[in-house]
Amino acid sequence: MGRQVARALALTGLRAVAERFAGGRLPEWDAFAERAALWRYDPRQRMEEPGQVALILRGQAKLVTRDADGAETVEQFLGRGDLAASRVRPKWADASAPPFTISRWYGRRWSVPDMELHSLTRCVALQFDADFAAELSERHSGWARVYSAFVWSYVDIMWVLVKDARVKTAAERYAELMGRPSPPTAATQGEIASYLCISRQAFNRILAASSGSSQAEAAERPRAAREPS
Repeated sequence: MGRQVARALALTGLRAVAERFAGGRLPEWDAFAERAALWRYDPRQRMEEPGQVALILRGQAKLVTRDADGAETVEQFLGRGDLAASRVRPKWADASAPPFTISRWYGRRWSVPDMELHSLTRCVALQFDADFAAELSERHSGWARVYSAFVWSYVDIMWVLVKDARVKTAAERYAELMGRPSPPTAATQGEIASYLCISRQAFNRILAASSGSSQAEAAERPRAAREPS
């Protein structure tokens, strides 16, 4: 499929979702679409462009933060249909959390840290101009609902879920991660251990326990089948 055809199809789908959320037609859509670009990335490549919000159309990616020494922590794994805004913040970030979000109850401030978006596999992403979307939201109520209450609420909620998930054990989080409809199969063991906030050695123990449990279940199934009803 050609780049222009793929871009047109992606924009058509995005428009349908956005206008359904807005409750009607979005003015100046063509101007918005003109500023949207389709980007393709090789595996293990930094993805996001400055000032852009990315909608992942294909592939697997990771969001990471870095400490003062540059050490990486994997905060979230992303896939098809996920949004990422790792190099842009809303203008109102210093004064408020997004409307209708959990962060309003936590502290009323924007809590999402600066992050980097990296591909794990070959990725395709539709990226749009955050500043222009903000201008549209100031001029049109429908765009305000889509941009503030949908895009930024999505980004905020994803970060809140990252924080809330850490109250669970690493084994529970690993089971949930691999139970996703599209688990991060291209992630390394080190990346998954980073996401779980544990050492490689601790992650190896989780893998061993998971493997032992799977073998026990497999051994039990034939025996259960032979038992009389």
